[in-house]
Amino acid sequence: MFERFGPLVFEPWLDRVADFGVCGEIAGGGQGGDQIAIAEPHRLITDPRGRFLGIELAPAIDRAITGQLHAIAHAAAALLATQTGYRGPFAMAAFVYRDGGVHHLHPLCELNARHTFGWIARGLSRRLGIRRLGFDAPPHAATVLIAPGDDRV
Repeated sequence: MFERFGPLVFEPWLDRVADFGVCGEIAGGGQGGDQIAIAEPHRLITDPRGRFLGIELAPAIDRAITGQLHAIAHAAAALLATQTGYRGPFAMAAFVYRDGGVHHLHPLCELNARHTFGWIARGLSRRLGIRRLGFDAPPHAATVLIAPGDDRV
């Protein structure tokens, strides 16, 4: 596996307090350069193991965190555009973790140069007016193949 895929990276488990995502888009600006649009951050709803359960749009997020997320998203988009020539939708993920009772922002843990669930949530919000998208109880008469425990894990 190492010969085929290269190095293996281990990351320490962090006591995550909140998960966030930021959607953006890079458009070719012609002679004026690229145009980068960054949306307001959304909150990722996760289970105790950090697995994705849903998205909350327009959550109350500390302005300092929002500012840092916007700055990192803009910098990441600029690098995508200049280093790879990418144009189109992207999204990044970030989180706040607790270490010894102190909260820290990990401003970029994932960058996706594509449409993500954050984009889907935004589209559904515009179309249906919802602010929270998640996985709830299955519809009546659905066949449940794998069910979460009482803790939703």
